[in-house]
Amino acid sequence: MNCTLSNFRKNKKMSSDEMADAIGVSSSFYSKVENGSRNPSYNFICKFLKTFSDANVNEIFFNQK
Repeated sequence: MNCTLSNFRKNKKMSSDEMADAIGVSSSFYSKVENGSRNPSYNFICKFLKTFSDANVNEIFFNQK
């Protein structure tokens, strides 16, 4: 299964604004990362993993299983 940030968020049944709030980033930055117009920063990935420790970061952000 190819997991993306968008699919991960939808599986959590969260809006993009809710995800941004949970991670601790602005809604606009989160949206840009999800849409692929910005790469996730190291801090973004760290915050994401701290919030969602069950997530496979390699699969979501780097398309690696």
